[in-house]
Amino acid sequence: MWTGTAEERIEALRASGGRFYADVRGVDVHAKGSHFGPYENPEAWVDDLRNTYRELR
Repeated sequence: MWTGTAEERIEALRASGGRFYADVRGVDVHAKGSHFGPYENPEAWVDDLRNTYRELR
């Protein structure tokens, strides 16, 4: 599991060519959960989803 900071995650995405397919608007780092985050940490996933779309309400 990647345990870097949000800034390190964004930089890793950009360094890997992530600019081509992703426009990073927000990165949240959680203490638990990995590839299957919604199943491993559903409360955090729901909070992230709500925060993402809150400004569209």
